[in-house]
Amino acid sequence: IFDFKNLEHVYQALLLVYDLEDASIEHNIISTSPEFLNTLNWYIEHAYLSQIHKDILDMKIKHCKNQMIADIINKQYDKSYTANYISTIFRQKIIPQINDAARQHGEIIENLCFPENWKQCKHCGKILLVNTDNFVRKSRSSDGFSNQCKRCDKEIRQQKK
Repeated sequence: IFDFKNLEHVYQALLLVYDLEDASIEHNIISTSPEFLNTLNWYIEHAYLSQIHKDILDMKIKHCKNQMIADIINKQYDKSYTANYISTIFRQKIIPQINDAARQHGEIIENLCFPENWKQCKHCGKILLVNTDNFVRKSRSSDGFSNQCKRCDKEIRQQKK
């Protein structure tokens, strides 16, 4: 059984994505590969990866060597990443963010039928699950959370600078 919330499962899946895409196109056979790939891509889209991380992930999926990825990223983004650091970013930042997107999706599904677990952001108007992923804790609030989501809170703080 594949678990998107398991780091090792996602790591192995990302190593195979390119091969799975090729196989599903070439062989035109009925399989679960397209649905699996769609789900994986959905979690990647919702993982809030930076553009650098998206580029690294794309090149890792295409089986590029870490040194080649480092060279491209360093040139494109004026960084000084080593091949070893590319591996670290992939294993310790990108994959956990994809896992976190899967975990958050699971929490959303589990709470769909419980309106008391949702709250509307006063700034952007989005209705979000009340948890520390979406709202800052605020002890003086009736539900223990701020009335604006973390994204809006960050945006407001950046505007004040």
